[in-house]
Amino acid sequence: MSSRRSAMFKEEEWARVQPIIRKLYLLEDKSLKDVIIILSTLHGFRPSKAQLESKLKQWHMAKNMTSMEWKHVDMRIRKRHLQGKESKVYLSGIPLRPATVEKARSRHSFESTLDRVTGIG
Repeated sequence: MSSRRSAMFKEEEWARVQPIIRKLYLLEDKSLKDVIIILSTLHGFRPSKAQLESKLKQWHMAKNMTSMEWKHVDMRIRKRHLQGKESKVYLSGIPLRPATVEKARSRHSFESTLDRVTGIG
């Protein structure tokens, strides 16, 4: 039985592929598996899934927000709405569509019946 150990990559190597990973993972919405395959075949760089996940976390590159993060976003949008301000939501530096934001806010936020009736938020 052979043990498979993933190669250790230097920070310079990660820095070289970081823009490529950002483009593939965030802008082109590729899966981790697809990103690894593309990095391996086109760029000669084959990280393990765990290594890539760790780097994405370190670089704050996420495709999704937690429920708690959406609650915070909802609170900030409501506060800005009361001040007469518009809000744009960004995730990993990429603007989210208003429809996406509204759907997530309705899914993750608490809205009282009074708020619904009075139209606040």
